[in-house]
Amino acid sequence: MSGGGGAQGSGGSSVGASASRERGDLVVFDSQPLAEWQWKAIESGDHMVLEKYGHSKCNYDEKSQQMGQPLIACLEKYIFKASTQERDKFLNCLRWLVMKGADPLTEAIDDCRVVISYQKRNDPEDKTKRVPVAGKNTLHVLYDIRDSLPATDSWMEERNRCRRALELFSDRMPVQKGSSATVEVPEKVVAFWETLLEENNGDLEVKLAEGATMKVHSGILKSCSPVFRAMFDHNMQEKQQHSVSLPNINEADFRELMNLVHTGCWSGDEDPPLSRLFDILSVADEYSVDHISELLRERIQDRLNVDTFESILEFAINMSDLELKSACFTLASANVDIKERFAEGHFSQQIRTELRRVFPKLSGSPPPSKRRRHL
Repeated sequence: MSGGGGAQGSGGSSVGASASRERGDLVVFDSQPLAEWQWKAIESGDHMVLEKYGHSKCNYDEKSQQMGQPLIACLEKYIFKASTQERDKFLNCLRWLVMKGADPLTEAIDDCRVVISYQKRNDPEDKTKRVPVAGKNTLHVLYDIRDSLPATDSWMEERNRCRRALELFSDRMPVQKGSSATVEVPEKVVAFWETLLEENNGDLEVKLAEGATMKVHSGILKSCSPVFRAMFDHNMQEKQQHSVSLPNINEADFRELMNLVHTGCWSGDEDPPLSRLFDILSVADEYSVDHISELLRERIQDRLNVDTFESILEFAINMSDLELKSACFTLASANVDIKERFAEGHFSQQIRTELRRVFPKLSGSPPPSKRRRHL
């Protein structure tokens, strides 16, 4: 690429930094501000580094006097700095930022110092163009850049990159819901709710698979899910008998779900295997316990790597889980090992079918077996 560009700006602070609010013994922490290394990773399009090492509560819609916004910082490097080989990496980083909550419509602060400037270094007659960022959202900046680019062959690559970025922002991508604020709860409070569950003396009997039963408090069950609430609002028999039948759920899964509802913690001292996270997420989704589903998806995505990629994508496909599928696609598009395994046909047919959307130029079919000659 034969262009030169750079965002000018110095000093300044960021908006949306971490803060805390006291509520009695509870301290609620808001999203975390981006560290300097995270801004550098964004400018480099290294979203996999951010995924692995970044704080789960980072605010990727942050406003910075010096950097503008994460989307703008990545976009400027993509259009003017990224090599031909790096284009897809930067597009994937933009897509990842949107998934993490970066909003293309969020406006930069009015005193933002960033000015995107660019010119052709090999053309002494080409004058420097400048696009200020202050008070503009990412789409506004993108359109300003596109409209300022000369309609000449020498700027065709940059104009095409603007077009691809606009196409990306036009796509309907599953955006991760803003993570609920982290709440530090005293151990005694957690212990109280654990005891309440373990006493098994609630006013409602839940009939589970294989004849198992469990006592829970109806008010808690109704408040955690509109599906459970509807069972009581529309079924007089269940109200009168103080029981509800859930024959598709085994006792271990329902008990774990209730433990998460009561305490927000996983039972036991060790991290659960992925298979257990899959089991409980399936139950939480089926009965619309949405806040638990969100927590479980976050934990599953925290464990997404080359080794777990296949099992997580298979689960996401079977459950039609767009958020987990999108996370898997983002990893696949940036990972050489997954690309090579796909090209060599090592995945199941189900997964190969999905990955053709990520690698459209590769067949993903197993290599033909060699014919042996017999003497």
